[in-house]
Amino acid sequence: MRYGRIAASLGASIAVISALLAAGSSTAGADTANYTADGTFTVPSGVTTISVVAVGAAGGSCGSGAASGAGGIVSADIVVTPGQVLTIKVGGRGGGPGGAGGANGGGTGGDVGAGGGGGTDIRRGGTALTDRVIAAGGGGGCLAYGPYTGGNGGSPNGAGGAGSSNYWGKGATQSAGGVGGLYDDPSYGIDGQSGTFGQGGAGAIGYNGGGGGGGGGWYGGGGASYGDAGGGGGSSYAVSGSTNISYSVTGNVTNTPRVDITYTVPPTTTTAAPTTTTTAAPTTTTAPPTTVPGSTTTVPGGTTPAPSAGYGPGETVALTTTVGGSLELTGTNWKPGTTVSVTAFSTPTLLGSLTANSAGVIAGSFALPTSVTAGAHSIVLDGLAPNGQASTVVLALSVTAAAAQATTTAAVSNSLSFTG
Repeated sequence: MRYGRIAASLGASIAVISALLAAGSSTAGADTANYTADGTFTVPSGVTTISVVAVGAAGGSCGSGAASGAGGIVSADIVVTPGQVLTIKVGGRGGGPGGAGGANGGGTGGDVGAGGGGGTDIRRGGTALTDRVIAAGGGGGCLAYGPYTGGNGGSPNGAGGAGSSNYWGKGATQSAGGVGGLYDDPSYGIDGQSGTFGQGGAGAIGYNGGGGGGGGGWYGGGGASYGDAGGGGGSSYAVSGSTNISYSVTGNVTNTPRVDITYTVPPTTTTAAPTTTTTAAPTTTTAPPTTVPGSTTTVPGGTTPAPSAGYGPGETVALTTTVGGSLELTGTNWKPGTTVSVTAFSTPTLLGSLTANSAGVIAGSFALPTSVTAGAHSIVLDGLAPNGQASTVVLALSVTAAAAQATTTAAVSNSLSFTG
């Protein structure tokens, strides 16, 4: 990068602001978070996409009898926002004949049927079933005697249980729960329950012959009726906008239900503490880089206008304000619809985020927390370039005490783009 030199007369005592970038970078690297029980995952700074694998739970064991259905597997890349908290729900295996359904949606087993396995999912923006962005279906429960297996979890639709006549529970789809098994004579009241959104249907109770429960999942599988049958498997799902989606089945009821999250933290820019020196007025100083926000730079995937940002409508790249002051930010050339996080450094403080409009423009104001004390700082904006690659813009910020006069502020805007 080429730097110019400009003459300046700054006086006998000046503050050398950290925005003249004594900065360092961390090395990017892939990390994985693994969950075999419920938990939460907070999206790290700079991460906008995560790769996930979710595995549903199997139906309960019927001992030496037929096997229950195995859990489904779904893998996908989903879009996230730095700082976002995701809720992880891991399904539990169903109980044995007459037992409870597995945690997170498994249907209860009938008189002699095993409980359905619970679904495994990730929830974004809340903890309700409607907040799920990934769901792996659970397997249906088996019958304690005979070759009546439970249906496998979704790939993406759940499989129906095995059974005679119409007794078996049907597998769920991505738009409806599996229909419960139907006994020959409805007057007996021993039909299996149908699955619903996130919940497997229960196996029938009565006459000591009710079958397996349905597996949980995006939609739950149907429970088996009285009369020799297994429950249906739950369906699997990945939210619209996900990429690299793949559905399969574990094929093994002993596989551990789980969630694996893989992500890459991009290089982060850190700002050194300000240094104050007393010296004679210099005859020259270093100007900002010639590449400024809004100029054309090469980013992964081709040459495109790089995202820009600055203070005020003119996109000024440096600002002096007081403790507790406000910031007005604008920018162009961001990917339409992308969320751009705004963080104050040296100590990382998330101020909030802006959403690019259809023209790729961002604009908004933020109050500067009083925890950002007097001294040299920077404002870092993280989002996506028009070609979908992660991009970062760094702005200089000088903060003075409320009663102090602003000093001359020199700044450098560093627009970086990289794969995240």
